[in-house]
Parts: sequence; structure tokens; C-alpha cells
Amino acid sequence: MPKQSFTVKIPEGLNPAQRDDFIDEVIDYIKGRTKEGTGVKKTGRGFSLVSFPAYSKEYGKKGTVDLTVDGDMLDSIEAFNKKRTSAEIGYKSNNPQAGKAEGNITGSYGKSPNKKKARNFLGLNAQEIKALEDFVKGKQ
Repeated sequence: MPKQSFTVKIPEGLNPAQRDDFIDEVIDYIKGRTKEGTGVKKTGRGFSLVSFPAYSKEYGKKGTVDLTVDGDMLDSIEAFNKKRTSAEIGYKSNNPQAGKAEGNITGSYGKSPNKKKARNFLGLNAQEIKALEDFVKGKQ
């Protein structure tokens, strides 16, 4: 299973403790945003926020999109390949939840990818990064 992740640039001017805190805040923010039904769409300039597609006949249900049936997938998000200026956020290829994440991100769910069913939750836009940076700096 390929890894499912994105690279977040760590803002300049953060000390080592703040960099670790920033990474933790990124993960917590993605979990919270995802639970609220908001994800991201890749654009030429980064990511834009989108609401997850609502359930339809194609999904078999109506109501709020829920990527937290048992919570394991979101709870398994981790940071790896940490450097002074960046870190990868998501799932390593050996993470048991990587397949579930891939299904949601690509809309494949064990079949061919389907953009209409895709619910990408891994990524941040520039405004989110700035808000998290300001939050971390304000804590110290």
C-alpha cells in the first residue's frame, strides 16, 4: 500500500519546541476539520477547502459524511520524515489505516478511483498554516 500523506512546510522562526508543537497542532486541526465534514482539494496553488460530498443514492445513505466510523483512521495520522523546514503528515505505507485513507482520498474504496466519491482530508491551505503558526507562537 503506498503511503498517503502530504508535506507541510514548517514556518520559519519557530524554535525546536514550537516546530514540534506546530506539527502536533496540524494533526489535531486536520482531525477536527475532518470530523466537521471539511476536506481539501488540490489546486495549482496548493489546497482549497471543500465540503465532503453528501451521501447520495450512490452511497446508499443520506446525511452527514462521517469518516470516523470507529475513529481508527483519523487516530492513526502521524508525522514522519520530520525536518527543520518540513514534515510529512498522514500514513506510512506500513500503517494498517493507509488503505482506508486511500479509499477516502481517491474515492476508490477497493475499486477504481472515483472523484465523485473522493474525500481528501490530508492537506492545509495557506490561511490554515498561518493560523496554526500564530496559535503556536501565541502559546509561548
